[in-house]
Amino acid sequence: MAVHSLRHTMLTRLGEADVDAFTITRIAGHSSVTVSQKHVHPTPEPMERAFEKLEALNGTGGHTEGTPKETPKDELPNVAEKKEGQWWAL
Repeated sequence: MAVHSLRHTMLTRLGEADVDAFTITRIAGHSSVTVSQKHVHPTPEPMERAFEKLEALNGTGGHTEGTPKETPKDELPNVAEKKEGQWWAL
C-alpha cells in the first residue's frame, strides 16, 4: 500500500464525516477545491445524509402544502455519478 493511498483514504473519510470541501482542501494543502476533488472518493451515504438534513430543515419530512410530493431517493438522479464521484462539487 502506497502512502499516497492513505492520503486518499484520509481525505475521503473527512468527506464522509461531513467536513466541508474548503476545510479538506486546507488540511490536504491543496491549492484549490478542484485539486482536492481528485483525491476524495465518496460513497453514497454522505449524499443521503444531506437529503435527510434538507428534510429536517424543512420541518415537514420533505413535503409542504402546495408543493409536489417528495421524489423517493431511489428515483432521484445520481448526481455523484454525474459529477464523476465528486459529490461536494455541487
